[in-house]
Amino acid sequence: MRKTLQIWGVRLWLGALFLFGTEVLVWVNSAQYTPIDWLLRAIGYTLLATLMLDLAARFRVRDVYDTMALLAIFALLAAVLISPSVAFVDFPRTLLTRVLGAYGLVGLEMLGWWLVMTNAHDRRMRRLLLPAVAWNGFYWGIWMRWMPVFNPTFMPISLTDALFFAGVLFGIVCVIGFYAQSAATHLKPLDFR
Repeated sequence: MRKTLQIWGVRLWLGALFLFGTEVLVWVNSAQYTPIDWLLRAIGYTLLATLMLDLAARFRVRDVYDTMALLAIFALLAAVLISPSVAFVDFPRTLLTRVLGAYGLVGLEMLGWWLVMTNAHDRRMRRLLLPAVAWNGFYWGIWMRWMPVFNPTFMPISLTDALFFAGVLFGIVCVIGFYAQSAATHLKPLDFR
């Protein structure tokens, strides 16, 4: 029973990272969601994280190219099942740019962060994570500032509101990660099947 809870804690952590990446970094009008919308999205991203970890364990995903193919599946499923309003706004264009482009890239980054953070004994990888975090912050700042100007997909939001949403979700990710990180060191990839 304890091992099952540890496995689900690690899955929940990856799901929370996916939620943070796709709903905050690729901002898609997240300020207008109701608490029920957030709950459904949290469940959906946790289930997608479970599926991605299962597929990675079953097909022995070991390199970046296999991971990119796996996360293309994640991007398509996340866009179609969790936020179809984003995927089908301007169908051919948004499928390539937002769904396979932004969702796939952010999914790859979140999985990379998760892999680095679950590998607790390798401090060198954590230092290499800092430039990736800085790049993501720069990307998010540019996207939040200039996206409503060039393409009115969502209404502009104040910086304080955007930082509030980002801070709350990132705090949730950190709390889940704090508890799940110790469990992740004892699990093997086959435990996620």
